[in-house]
Amino acid sequence: MSDYNRGAKRSYEDEPQDIRRDNYDNNRTFNRPKRPVWKQAQIRFRRGLATIGDDTDEDVYDHISRVVQNIPKDMFLPEIELSNKKYVFVLCKEQSFKIPLVATTIMSAAAIEPKVGQAILEELNQSIKDALQGSLWNDLKLYLRFAACLQPGLLDSDSLLSFVDKLTGILPTISDQTLLKQVSYVILMTLPYIVLGHRSEETVAKVSEFYKSITELPFTDVSSDSLNYPYVDYPESEEKTYQSPAVDIFQSLLEQLKEVDQNQWNVEILPAPWSAEQVKLSDSVFKLDEIELPEVGDMKPSEGHVSKYGEFVFRLFSPQPIETTPQFEQFACTLLRDNAVDLLDNLDFNRMEVARLITSLDLFFRPSFFVPPATTLDAISPEGPTWKIEDFVTDTVFNQLFRLPTPVLPPVYYHSVLIELCMLAPVAIAPVFGRAIRNIFNNLHQFDVDIFMRYISWFGHHLSNFTYTWRWTEWANALDLPEFHPRRLAIREIIAKEVRLSFPQRILETLPPDFTSFVVDGGDVEFKYGKDDYKYHEQGQKVLQGIKERKEAAEMKEVFEEVKQQLVDETSPETLLIQILVCSVCFLGSRSLSHASRCIERSLSSLMAVIGTGKESRVTAIDSIMKFWKDSPGVGVQIVEKFAAFNLIDAVDIFYWIFGHSSSDYQYDEVRHAQLYESMLIGSLNIWELIVRLLNAVIRTGKEGQFLEIMSYIIQDSDKALKEEEDEWVKWWKLNQARSLIRRYRETLSSIKPKIQELDLSSDELKGLLEKV
Repeated sequence: MSDYNRGAKRSYEDEPQDIRRDNYDNNRTFNRPKRPVWKQAQIRFRRGLATIGDDTDEDVYDHISRVVQNIPKDMFLPEIELSNKKYVFVLCKEQSFKIPLVATTIMSAAAIEPKVGQAILEELNQSIKDALQGSLWNDLKLYLRFAACLQPGLLDSDSLLSFVDKLTGILPTISDQTLLKQVSYVILMTLPYIVLGHRSEETVAKVSEFYKSITELPFTDVSSDSLNYPYVDYPESEEKTYQSPAVDIFQSLLEQLKEVDQNQWNVEILPAPWSAEQVKLSDSVFKLDEIELPEVGDMKPSEGHVSKYGEFVFRLFSPQPIETTPQFEQFACTLLRDNAVDLLDNLDFNRMEVARLITSLDLFFRPSFFVPPATTLDAISPEGPTWKIEDFVTDTVFNQLFRLPTPVLPPVYYHSVLIELCMLAPVAIAPVFGRAIRNIFNNLHQFDVDIFMRYISWFGHHLSNFTYTWRWTEWANALDLPEFHPRRLAIREIIAKEVRLSFPQRILETLPPDFTSFVVDGGDVEFKYGKDDYKYHEQGQKVLQGIKERKEAAEMKEVFEEVKQQLVDETSPETLLIQILVCSVCFLGSRSLSHASRCIERSLSSLMAVIGTGKESRVTAIDSIMKFWKDSPGVGVQIVEKFAAFNLIDAVDIFYWIFGHSSSDYQYDEVRHAQLYESMLIGSLNIWELIVRLLNAVIRTGKEGQFLEIMSYIIQDSDKALKEEEDEWVKWWKLNQARSLIRRYRETLSSIKPKIQELDLSSDELKGLLEKV
């Protein structure tokens, strides 16, 4: 250890590259392990394919040429041959926009070594079979796209057309609308690539025939009255604002391809890299196997781009003087979105790579459609290309986040992608985000409640990654809006989300004076039974002391009996005892959620004995928790869930408290920061997330009776508000919260529809929503 010099810079320049000295163990020498030959080949093979087109400083054909030289010697090493073949198809799934380049590389390699082409075709046949057997329709779409791009120098075009013909032929026998649309979508998105890979009069005629046969199928009409439509009606008193058009992806695709068909299936934006003079292709081709399709009864719909209820997308940047994203009438709109969504869905394990790749998506299509990155709106000429990749990416990610009824992946994933995008290219992305944030905020009154909740959840999360900085003064006019207007409530909930992710004093430093009233500093919680002058001080102290001393159940029972004797003259001594016990447990566990869990667990037998199984007593317990945490309702919600986790209450009790129970202590005007109205938090993200979590749990456990009871509470509460409430925005919230929950749990509701229809409802709007189940 004597020769160890902490301050000197260590250098190995004078030592052999394969030998290093270990100065920590008597200068022992050791050999650096070398990667085996097969490992080096595997890395070279995968990296070469995965990075095609990524480096803008390198000509893409030079890259292909370099990769092609290594493929024949790297691909067939025994240790990695199988994994290399599979990797080609993994790459086609994860980075589908590179399929034409990957196909060109494989065809070029097959021209040098035919074994490459034969091996890839064998794996292609097997991949298509696996996708069919597993009803993996999105995978099948990408494998067929890859097959179509192999036509110029590897795959026989007639064998591919024969398979598509067979797949198209079974469509009329499919009765499930979701499955029918998903299989049709696979075929429709493959047709342009078939013509791209092998253009001839026969191919164009055959593809046109496939398209026309699909348009004649009896698809369910999905229009703006769908529950999945992102827009809702709003009160007439609200100023009319522009509503960006929203279209169903599948119906839009059918219309877009009508023009493509008239144009002989010529799609200008699609690249054909194999047609370059630098690319050498083989004359020998292989046929696709005669693949047997599974029985229609064995096919199942999968989570994909389309559903029988429709999947709507809307334009985030509309109206504006220059169209910076493709219009819905253009096939390029669906084509680009399809590639971007595949990247988001299939590479979800690496958000940083997703952010990098999705912002370079324009490089993998023909030039002259997109302006250079970071081009400002005023620098775009209407006479040239006008699409901005930043606008398109932002529009696509937000549409996936706002997908109804639920996003394909957890919302926090899309949050993280948006955060990475902003960190990756702040100069280019930040102004685009600013326009998106303002457009959505200004139109919150016409968006679905689910979109409202996801927007505020994302925005609060996003600000927490950028020092909580925002130009709040731009929204100062929203403070003058009615109490329950969506824009005013959005400000309240965004700030509440920030406080949850930070602490009140930190958030106060970022807000203008007019906005500070939305920050509730819970501070130290108040234990009212600890006040000497409080009416039930003596009883509260006895219970609190018993819990502190960790008395056994029998001893605590004696304490409870003594307290009830002292309260015998009160109207409801049992109710008072529940309130005292629950508040005592909350107080002792108020330091943290882990303290709360331990305190509930230690007092479990006492809580079970006092609360019991009666609905009113359980609702009293919930009410006591929320009163105790009235200045921090988010914490209160989590404590309520912990009580449910210990089986002290259940989901029905919580919903009864929210929708069916009336507590005068919780009127909005009396407890301002609790924001409760008719025992429900209007527009509260905390309560909304609680409702969704509880309903999901009820459905997972198969408790149909509980689900029916809960949905009855929700629907009847909305019906009562629509009938009796005077505030038009409260009516708006009640109706659209019911709409959102009916849509989210449509499949479960359909199984109990006769029982739901037995409810005595006076609202025609609610009756109309239930008819769509």
